[in-house]
Amino acid sequence: MDAPHYFKLFASYTLPWWDFVVSPYFFARSGYAYSKLGEDPLYGKGTTYPEGRGTYRLPAIVNLDLSIQKDFNLKKAGVLTLIAEISNVFNSQQITSVGQNEGDYFQAVRSRVPPTMVTFGLKYKILTFSQ
Repeated sequence: MDAPHYFKLFASYTLPWWDFVVSPYFFARSGYAYSKLGEDPLYGKGTTYPEGRGTYRLPAIVNLDLSIQKDFNLKKAGVLTLIAEISNVFNSQQITSVGQNEGDYFQAVRSRVPPTMVTFGLKYKILTFSQ
């Protein structure tokens, strides 16, 4: 895919008063190029590029995901980590693909960035002792 500009930013910060680790992931990229697909009398639909390849471009995508983690020290039993992850924090419904065939559905929206999703998880680390 052709995205001439792509910017990613990862960070991690431990909140000092509660020991939560907050990790944002931000990315922005140019929209992908796409082409109008035409019909060839011999080969059928979607086999020619009547306006050339890569003539159109989708809108840019800008997104923020967030992860929050909290470790609980269980003394000799290990460490339990509670994890919450939020994908697409601002619930942006940006376009990711459109119809390319000539006709009524040309440039009709086919897919978008998935909506905000929150997932929770647990991680358990067993402490090992060497003698």
